[in-house]
Amino acid sequence: MRKTKPKRVRAIRENRVCGADGVPIWYRATGDGPALVCCNGLGVSTFFWHYIEEYFGATHRIVVWDYRGHGKSGMPTDFSDWSMDINIHDLQAVLDDAEIDRAVLLGHSMGCQVVLEAWRHMPERIAGLVPMLGAAGSPIKTFLNAELSEHAYRVGWFLAMRADRFANAVTHFIARRKFSFHVARQFVIDRQLAGWEDFEAYFQHMGDLDVRVFFAMAEAMNAHSADDLLPSIDVPVLAVGGERDLFTPFYLTEKMVATIPDAELLRIKKGSHAAVVEQPELINLRLEKLFRERIPKWFEPLTVKAQGR
Repeated sequence: MRKTKPKRVRAIRENRVCGADGVPIWYRATGDGPALVCCNGLGVSTFFWHYIEEYFGATHRIVVWDYRGHGKSGMPTDFSDWSMDINIHDLQAVLDDAEIDRAVLLGHSMGCQVVLEAWRHMPERIAGLVPMLGAAGSPIKTFLNAELSEHAYRVGWFLAMRADRFANAVTHFIARRKFSFHVARQFVIDRQLAGWEDFEAYFQHMGDLDVRVFFAMAEAMNAHSADDLLPSIDVPVLAVGGERDLFTPFYLTEKMVATIPDAELLRIKKGSHAAVVEQPELINLRLEKLFRERIPKWFEPLTVKAQGR
């Protein structure tokens, strides 16, 4: 499928709310209608959701937000005691300020764990879940399907927390060079579908992100598991997995779908960990199908929109 260039959507509300421990958490709401709330991956800001915003922005309220220490959100002063619960507290603050009682939660990569953990804390506010290209828990142990992944992560964590100036200098230098994108195209993402316009903001963001934030959040992510929650989920679920996702292998998505009652699977052929921007038309159409068949209230505005053409 050929991607269309995303258009700028109208923001109806943009604010910073008080998150856990008083850290300011930034969010933006666009459009009006049933709410879709998008939860980012680790080290990522809101830029990967622009195709969702463009496609559903005329019929839905789309909320994107930044985790603490990411993007436009505030920087915490303590990196020693992060947990997935902190992200849920911040998410609840965003929902309250945006006046959203119930939403479909979409999560990319680590965002899968965020939206699944939200089911533990506020199931009454969830109309559906869309975990995309992620795992239910402890993803570092399966990263690249390599036994050495966790050992490499521990080395990175040590350098980030004990020599953060050096680690920041090295990672920021690498991220700010365009050759990093070309390396990613060769080994990580789909070189046919992944364009610089989709990844420029990502590398700029990584060029500014504090490595302590990255590894503190990674530690919380690795210590967390929502596996115990999966059998209890009783809202519609669409899990999205990429056949060539090196970060969270496809079998993890299959395992998730097999454990959640009545969950549906979207298998993206040749999809990488960045399939959310590689094949957005496929994902948007599949979301529309989910809404039409299983969450009619979330599909009703799409029907009205189609009739008005």
